[in-house]
Amino acid sequence: MIEQTIVDKFLTEAFIDKEFEKIKNEKGWSSKYIPEFLGRVWYEFINENIWEVTKKFKNPKINFRTLNTLVILKVKEHKRDLF
Repeated sequence: MIEQTIVDKFLTEAFIDKEFEKIKNEKGWSSKYIPEFLGRVWYEFINENIWEVTKKFKNPKINFRTLNTLVILKVKEHKRDLF
């Protein structure tokens, strides 16, 4: 499954922590920011990595719904204390 490979290779814990710290520094932290956090991780993940993904995997067919679900699951796994 190409989507799982992409998440495993490109979505690092440091990347997740960086996006969490951005929100925390801008607004402080509250559980009401969880949807914004998940959305921001998704948006930045695509913006920063899509070019590398297309180069590395030679223009793969990606199901973005599945990719989004896997990104959210990895964020929830890494930041268990928030969920």
